[in-house]
Amino acid sequence: MTTNLNPAFDILRCAYMELVVTDLAKSREFYVDVLGLVVTEEDDETIYLRSLEEFIHHNLVLRKGPVAAVAAFSFRVRSAADVDAAEEYYRAKGCRTERRKDGFVKGIGDSVRVEDPFGFPYEFFHETTHVDRLAWNYELYGAGALVRLDHFNQVTPDVPAHRA
Repeated sequence: MTTNLNPAFDILRCAYMELVVTDLAKSREFYVDVLGLVVTEEDDETIYLRSLEEFIHHNLVLRKGPVAAVAAFSFRVRSAADVDAAEEYYRAKGCRTERRKDGFVKGIGDSVRVEDPFGFPYEFFHETTHVDRLAWNYELYGAGALVRLDHFNQVTPDVPAHRA
């Protein structure tokens, strides 16, 4: 197995996931009341949530829609130049890309969304709104409250091809 020691762009971390949900109220109940995520912002169509240790605007976006789906697996990259590099990397592979200087969701700046060759929707951004961490607000902790969301799980039918 070989490892690419000179990646096209530098991913710092998985930052958030945007989910399309068919029942926004039930989804809010689960993520807030059961899992203990904190509402950063919400309206009739969208809820922005974060975990207790998070310092960016959100970890999870719930958006009302007709069919449940993942709208984006979103990654924060090291610099604005890495957003450019991610866009170019996927464009060179012939993938669909869309760039928005003001971001696709609240709290996120210039970003690019891509669909990889396997159909996974990814987003790459650097600029973000920061919020105060709630780690020391012990009154917010409930039994089993999530303190951080730090990875995505994906299933693919061809792991070697997808890794490449």
